[in-house]
Amino acid sequence: MQASESTSPEFSRDEIDPRTVAIRVEGEVDLSSVDRLRGEAERAVDGESVQLVIDLTECEFIDSSVLSLFVDLRNRLNSSARARFAVVAAGQPLHVIKTTQLDREIPVFSSLDDAVRAVTG
Repeated sequence: MQASESTSPEFSRDEIDPRTVAIRVEGEVDLSSVDRLRGEAERAVDGESVQLVIDLTECEFIDSSVLSLFVDLRNRLNSSARARFAVVAAGQPLHVIKTTQLDREIPVFSSLDDAVRAVTG
């Protein structure tokens, strides 16, 4: 898909419980839109000990800028013994995460329920 045909991403925030937030992503996230996703993530975890799940199951494309954001979130939220950040992915996003072996650093799940259990358990 050429850049001119890219799908502008849509983000929605879902509060699973008072301390757990899921951000659902639809469309494509690349260098031109990753700051919007970063802003959503920052608002979700702003100043609190919050668990964060980013759900990419409806996301068609991510690039390396998204992977960089995930590394930043991992460093911020997964520094303790228990992970507080996880990703749900399928399709191209999952392929990119696995190809770069980022799934060895960040918990990646195929369902939102599994990811939520991992960060809240």
